[in-house]
Amino acid sequence: MTQLNELKTLSKMPCEDTVLLRVDLNVPIKNGIILDDSKIRACLPTIEFLQAKCKDTKIVLMSHLGRPDGSDDKLSLKPVQERLSELLAKEVLFCKESIGPEPKFMIREAKSGSVLLLENLRYYPEEKKGDYNFAKQLSELGDVYINDAFAVCHRNDASIAVLPELFPKLSFAGFLLDKEILLLTRTFKKPEPPFVAIIGGSKLSSKLPLIESLLEKADTVIISGLMAYTFLKARGEEVGHTEIEEEFLEQARKILLSREGRKIVLSVDQICKTQSGSITEVGFPIPDGAVACDIGPQSVELFKKILSTSKTVLWNGPLGIFEEPPFDEGSRSLIQFLDGLKATKIAGGGDTLHMVEALAGKHAFSWLSTGGGAMVEFITHMDLPSLRWLSE
Repeated sequence: MTQLNELKTLSKMPCEDTVLLRVDLNVPIKNGIILDDSKIRACLPTIEFLQAKCKDTKIVLMSHLGRPDGSDDKLSLKPVQERLSELLAKEVLFCKESIGPEPKFMIREAKSGSVLLLENLRYYPEEKKGDYNFAKQLSELGDVYINDAFAVCHRNDASIAVLPELFPKLSFAGFLLDKEILLLTRTFKKPEPPFVAIIGGSKLSSKLPLIESLLEKADTVIISGLMAYTFLKARGEEVGHTEIEEEFLEQARKILLSREGRKIVLSVDQICKTQSGSITEVGFPIPDGAVACDIGPQSVELFKKILSTSKTVLWNGPLGIFEEPPFDEGSRSLIQFLDGLKATKIAGGGDTLHMVEALAGKHAFSWLSTGGGAMVEFITHMDLPSLRWLSE
C-alpha cells in the first residue's frame, strides 16, 4: 500500500523542459457552454505553481471529457481551453491531436513557459484500454509526469496507470491529488461514528461496487435517486413507470437480504410526474404511468432524522432531477439541513459537484471532492493502484 508521506510532491520536482500534467477537465458542457467550471478551477493551483517555480517549462495538459466513441465535436476540450485562458489570464494553446507529429511540433515551436492543452484523450480507444503503446507516445511529449486528476485515479486508463510507469523517477503528485488523499485519509481512515453515506444518481450499474464497499464501513447507507428504484422493485414495491435496471434486480435483492443490507435506508415517498404531465406526491405503490423524479417530504424528514446524529457524512450522487425544478427540492432540503449540522461532511463526484454548485450548497460541506468512484475506492481501501508510481 502507498503511504501518504511517500508521495512525491511538486516541491521535489526538478524543472525540466516540458511537463506532462494529467488533470481532470471532465466538466458538464451543453451546446458548447460549460455549465460548471469547478474542476477547471481545481487544477489552477498546480498550474500556477509550476509557472512560478519553473518559468521556462512548457506545461502540456492532458484530460478526458465524457465517453466519446471516437472523435466527437460535442466532447471536444476546445471550450475548456478557452475557459482556461480566461482563468489563467494568458493564452492556452490547443492541439487537436493528443499523439503524433502535430503535438510534437506545437510543443517544440511553443515559447518557453507556454501552456498547451491536448484534445480529449478518449478520442483514442487506447486510452481506456490502458494501452502501453499509446502511453509511450504520450511520454514522448514531455520530460516529467504529474498526476493531478484524483477523480480518475481508480481507473486503468493509459494516462493514469501506464504513463507514470514510463517516468519511474520523475512522476509526481499535483496539489489537488495530494490534498484529496490527505483529507480523505484523515477523515475516513477511522471515521467518527455514526458514519452515514448518501448514494444517489441514475445508474445502479455504476454504483453497485461503491454501495457494497460502503456497506462494510458505514453505519447507514441511504440509497436514493433513480437507481434506488431497482432496490425498491427488488423489495417488492410497485414503482410505476420509473426506470429500473432489470438485470440487477437479483443482485439488489441479495444485498437487501444480506447481513449488511440492514444498513440500507430507501425512500418512503416521492414526487412523481404522471402521464398527463401533472406533478404529485405519492408513496407506494406508485401509480401506473407515473415516474419518480425526486424524493418526497416524508423521505426528506426520514433522512434528516438519520443524519441528525451523524458525525461523518459522505454524499455521492443527486437524489432527484435537480436540473428541473421542482425536482431539485429534495436535494436542496438535505443540503440546507447539512449546513447546520456539526459533522465532517464530504461530497464528491462530477454530478454531485454540479448539483452542489447549482443549488448554491458549497458552504454546507467540509470538503468537495472532485472524485466519485476514486473517492469511495480510496475510502474503502485507503489506497489506489495508480499511486504506487507517485511514491518515493
